[in-house]
This record gives sequence, structure tokens and C-alpha cells, in this order.
Amino acid sequence: MEEKYHTQTLYLIRHAKVIGDPALYGHTDAKVNGEDNQNIALRLSGLDFTPDCIVTSSLYRCHSLATEIARHYPISIQVNAQFKEMNFGDFDGILFDELSQEWTQLERFWADPAEYPLPNSELLSAFYDRITQAWQQLLDAQSGDGLLICHGGVIRMILAGILGVDFKQPQWHSSLQIANGSTTQIDILRDSSGKVLGTKVVNINQL
Repeated sequence: MEEKYHTQTLYLIRHAKVIGDPALYGHTDAKVNGEDNQNIALRLSGLDFTPDCIVTSSLYRCHSLATEIARHYPISIQVNAQFKEMNFGDFDGILFDELSQEWTQLERFWADPAEYPLPNSELLSAFYDRITQAWQQLLDAQSGDGLLICHGGVIRMILAGILGVDFKQPQWHSSLQIANGSTTQIDILRDSSGKVLGTKVVNINQL
């Protein structure tokens, strides 16, 4: 008997731009503009795509967008705190204007985040492990099409795992831009039993 396959599609959606002056908003629960959420949700509703699930980071900037998107689909929201952004430690949520004395530390971190972690921050390797484990758990639990509402850093780590990119490579973090409100399409090929046979990045950062 011929083996049957099916493709599962997951869209990674980055939240809207946060309200506030420039800072590293990691675990800090920043707010977003409700109108921006509405615009993103309306654009997504225009896709030829009906999700079976909506999974979101527990932070407000993602959960509020998931709530807005769910108005267009009769499905519940699954909140998963493992998909939160990286924790930037002592600098998390502190405005850059207030970090003038620590600017050299910030520049070293931006140039090589694996080599120069911020004080009391989540290590880049720990962040990668957290996200890739959460991603695998999501694949194990969900075989239908879905949306994952999350953060720019989270999307980079998921893509690094799928593409086999060295996540410690500084250029990966400085060159790959994930825009607010963007969609990244991931297709997962499964066999008739639901086993994952392959994962493909269809597009990255599509607005």
C-alpha cells in the first residue's frame, strides 16, 4: 500500500512594535498598540490559511495579538511561557538612555552575544536549548496547521535549529532581521502515523 504523507504548516508571527523608548525588552512585559494588533490580525485573516491552533508566548505583546487573531477563528489559544524572549538580565527593560555607563558592555554583547553575555542574563546557549526544546514539544503535540505568536529572538533560534545554522555565530543575530508583525512560514512533512519526515523553511520575514 502506498504510504500517505501530509504537510503541516506553521506560521511564526512576531508581535507588534512595543510601546516605549528603545531598550532590550526580553522578559519585561511591555505593551503594544491595539490598533497594530488589529492590523496584523486583519492581514493574517486574508491569507488562504485556517489554523487549527494558536500558540503564544505568555508575554502581553504576544498574548494580546493572539487574542486579536483568535477573533477571526473559532479556536482556543494555548499559552506557552517557554516561547518567551531571551532574558537580558540586569539590562532587561532598562532604557538605553539610562545605560550610558554600560554602553561598552552592550556593544560587546551585540557584536558577539555568545561570547559576551550581559550581567545576570540568560546565556545564549540556554536560550537556544529552551526554544528548540519547546519547538520540538510543539511538533510532538500538534500535527495540524497553526500560528505561533512569539518574539524576534525566538524565531531566530527556531530557524537556526531547522536550518542547521550555528546559533553562536554573531552574524546570525545581526544580519537576520525579523520585522514586527512579520510571518515566517514553516512546512513540516509527516507520514501517515504523524512522524516528522522533514522540515522546510518556505519563507522568512514575509510582510
